[in-house]
Amino acid sequence: MDVETQPDLRPPPTCSGHRFEIGDPAWQLHLAEHGYCVVKTVADEPQLHKGRALFWDGIEGLHPGVCRNDASTWRLGPPPPAAASAGSTAAHRVGWALDFRGLVSGSLAQGAGAWHVRGLPRVKEAFAKIWQADDLIVSLDCVLIWRPWAGGASCGPPPQTEGLHLDQNPWSKPELECVQGMVPMYDVTAQTGGLAVVPDSHTGESEAWRRQFAGKGDWCPLPARDDMHGTEHLVVAEAGDLILWDARTVHGGVIGPGEDTVAEDGMPCLARLTQTVSMVPRSLASAECLQARRDGFAAGQTFNHSPHEAGSSAGTVYSRRQRDHTPPELTAEQEALL
Repeated sequence: MDVETQPDLRPPPTCSGHRFEIGDPAWQLHLAEHGYCVVKTVADEPQLHKGRALFWDGIEGLHPGVCRNDASTWRLGPPPPAAASAGSTAAHRVGWALDFRGLVSGSLAQGAGAWHVRGLPRVKEAFAKIWQADDLIVSLDCVLIWRPWAGGASCGPPPQTEGLHLDQNPWSKPELECVQGMVPMYDVTAQTGGLAVVPDSHTGESEAWRRQFAGKGDWCPLPARDDMHGTEHLVVAEAGDLILWDARTVHGGVIGPGEDTVAEDGMPCLARLTQTVSMVPRSLASAECLQARRDGFAAGQTFNHSPHEAGSSAGTVYSRRQRDHTPPELTAEQEALL
């Protein structure tokens, strides 16, 4: 899709008054009352720099021909001759890598970059406050990657997002079971877009509204006729913040008009690089789940947002085992979350 033919994307409505210091108990009240919040700066600048570099190490290692410092290699197109001659698997990997427009699972989401974010001490500190527990396990789910779609040599089609939905069935699981989260490695602004929520939608919905999802598993897209469409607000955040939302909160992705993303040093930047991360007490997971998580880590397999289900939740999608995956070496702190 050429830039001239891109749809008319407009800045979405944004939330306000939702960012708090981790030591301010107001963020927990906001999360409980409104279903979402942002905890400021769980990753400082050196941690962000390291995380971005680790993600790019993984991208370049998995996908020949992609270079972090050459945005023209991020565009959709035919695989390089070397990759094409190596067989269909390599060619498929290159084409998939260049389509950075949404969820990425598998080896990259079980790589060193993802585990760097999962192991950030302040991420665990926040979830420990939520659950009043210190022995936690972390979700093994996806990373979100968007290439720029407005301006610059790397521009391409806009990202693809899921519509408004729930990841926890409000009929079969009406109580709090998980707090979902993500750490953006770049600022989330009205120009870029990102996660949007329907504030206050996590509690108080009628029995009739919840009943429509009976028997539908945990992936619950809102019907097109639902009045919540158009009431969602983008959750703005700074790079290194922790975005949190109650898994019962209606949410989805929104796309802004886009902007040319070039760093201060002149190097190109992804429009979005965000690692999803949730934690729950280890005591919620069965022995079978814990073993499945260890096996998945070794095989480059990713699961859903709920750490204590390891992909067993009905209606959720998770990646298959990855060929030739080499798991990263975990620190003691990271391994404790597995």
